[in-house]
Amino acid sequence: MVQSPANQGGVGGVGIIMSRRFHDEATICVINSRIITASIQLRRRKLHLVCAYGPTSPNTTAFPADTLAFYDQLEGIISTYPQRDITMLLGDMNATLAERSQRVRFPVGNENSNSEHFSNLLDRCDLIPLNANFSMKPKRRTTFDGMRQRKTRLDYICCKAPARRHFTNCRTVRMLTMRSDHRMVLATLRESLPFVQKRTPNEPLPNWLDLKDANKMKDFTMHTVDALEIQNTIPTAFAPLVAAVKNAARETLGEAQSKSRPKLAWESDPAVLTARQNLKTLRRAAYTSGTLDAHSDANEAALHLTNVYNAARKERVEAIALSVENELEAGRSRAAWKAIGELVGSKRTRVKACTQDLASHFETLLSTPSPDIDVLVAPPSLAAIPLAINTNLITLAELRIAMRDVPKFKATGTDGIPTAAYTSGVAPFLLDVMNGGLEGGPVSPEWLESEIVPIYKKGAASDPANYRGISLMQTAAKLFDRVLLLRIREVYQY
Repeated sequence: MVQSPANQGGVGGVGIIMSRRFHDEATICVINSRIITASIQLRRRKLHLVCAYGPTSPNTTAFPADTLAFYDQLEGIISTYPQRDITMLLGDMNATLAERSQRVRFPVGNENSNSEHFSNLLDRCDLIPLNANFSMKPKRRTTFDGMRQRKTRLDYICCKAPARRHFTNCRTVRMLTMRSDHRMVLATLRESLPFVQKRTPNEPLPNWLDLKDANKMKDFTMHTVDALEIQNTIPTAFAPLVAAVKNAARETLGEAQSKSRPKLAWESDPAVLTARQNLKTLRRAAYTSGTLDAHSDANEAALHLTNVYNAARKERVEAIALSVENELEAGRSRAAWKAIGELVGSKRTRVKACTQDLASHFETLLSTPSPDIDVLVAPPSLAAIPLAINTNLITLAELRIAMRDVPKFKATGTDGIPTAAYTSGVAPFLLDVMNGGLEGGPVSPEWLESEIVPIYKKGAASDPANYRGISLMQTAAKLFDRVLLLRIREVYQY
């Protein structure tokens, strides 16, 4: 909340409520008790907010000089902002717009002492009151509905005329919970901040395939053991072990390799990069100047760059077609189809079902109650046989057998650590965690959770019922389950 309280005479008082991110990135200036400005950089332009509280009717008549000074100050502030930026004037202006005009399509109310000043401000600053231009139902055209049932419009959201296309709607809301003679005015601005950070994992994982190299595995093991020894304790919980493994992986293997498409040779050509930069400069200059010559130069540069792209693409297509022909003549169909795939691009992907629908579908399946216990009656012979399963501590040999059975580089769970990361010198630390759970110690809650990945089967791709779920458990939990399964199989051979 940024506010400017009323002065000693009780005149004025204005404030802005904004999010923390907006507050941190915006430039906020408190002009006086009636005006506050805030400016923030958007992706393509700046947004300037001018929050104002207009003079009331008695003061307007009693102090005309103060009213003129208020509107002159507003005009001076708005005129300093560039035309290409988005400028918004919002607040309680205590003025009515009673005459229909190019700027006012839906006038409501009679003229008051501020009407002429506010109309002149709109004309001089090229402003459009949004809530007087958007088509609304008759019952929503009033923003002032007091106990006397007066119908007029005093609260406004105004913007520069060129910026009107950035607003999708404007509506009013009556606050029933408050005894107020005003209504809330809402408008939606379609803009975005300059940089939207891509959603990335909190701890980017390395390329685990490097662990196939014996030297990499040795270095990784040494770093992991050192990290665990620095903590000066044998891990009694799963979290320190996972942290040590990830730290060792980042130090020895590096970050994950990008799977994005590599740039082609002609895309990295310095001449092409220079042309693209020059085109951006010309576009910016044409937008700023607004002259026909500048726009024609920019269009000519864009046409030239497009011709360069088309020629490079044509040359690349001809080269791939020639390679396909050569591969087919040599009888290497696999290489030919690989070249064709490079030419065509990625395969068509099916239209997947909505994520929310899939989540609710699998939630319904998992929450379905189990059948009645009377239906599943165990044979009497099995109930009388005592369980002779080994409940002693897990040995390192058992853990290594389990690691041999579980694939090393298959899809991992939420931790992202494959089986290969627990081999060699890291296995004893994982063994301590497992034995701690057998002895009644704490078991990692992540071992009891799994990530469900939907796999498309057949039929309509938009139907969640045509997907089967694959549960991805953490690798340590799979190893623990594998050890228990091997012990059960020792007693019941099947």
